Amino acid sequence: SSCAAQYFVREFCKSIPAKVSVLPCYLYQYTTETPIQGSVTCFCGERHLPGVFVKWIGNYGFINRVEQAKLLEALVHFSYSLSQGQLMLAHIQGVFSGGAYTLTDPQLLSLDQRFGRADLGEEGMRKFREAHTCNQYCSQLGIGQLALLSSPAKFPSSTMPNIKAPRRAGTLLG
Repeated sequence: SSCAAQYFVREFCKSIPAKVSVLPCYLYQYTTETPIQGSVTCFCGERHLPGVFVKWIGNYGFINRVEQAKLLEALVHFSYSLSQGQLMLAHIQGVFSGGAYTLTDPQLLSLDQRFGRADLGEEGMRKFREAHTCNQYCSQLGIGQLALLSSPAKFPSSTMPNIKAPRRAGTLLG
C-alpha cells in the first residue's frame, strides 16, 4: 500500500500546490550467531522522522479538526475520487514542518480489503464519507461532494489507475 499511497500523493500534488510526501518503508533482515527456530529475522522500518508527530486522519472515520488536516482530508477525498470509489487513502499521520507534510505508515482501504488487517474496506470508507466535510481544497480540485452511498459502484479493474511501482532492492512495497 506504500506504493499506492505514493501514487495518490504524487497525483494530488500535481493537481494542487502542496508539499506532501510519503516516507519510504524498508525491509531489514538481521542475522544472529545462533538462530532460534521459528524466530523472525526481518522487520520493517523507516528513517527517523524528527518533529511533532500528528495523526490527522484515521482509517475508521477519525478526522483531526486542526487547520493542517484540511489539506490531508482533501487528499483522502481525492484518492477516493481518482480511484472511482475503489480505494481510499487513510491512516494519515506524520510530521508537518517547514510548510511540508511527511506522512508515515499510510493505510489503503479497498473494496476487497486486500491491504491487510487495517484495511477496513467499505465500512472504513463509509465512516470517512460520513465524517468528511468538503473544504476549499476539495473545491480547488473540483472533486465535489462525497456521495454517501451504501456501496460504491464497482468498476472493472481496467478503469483503475496504474498504481504499481517498480520494485527496488531493499524496500518493502506493500
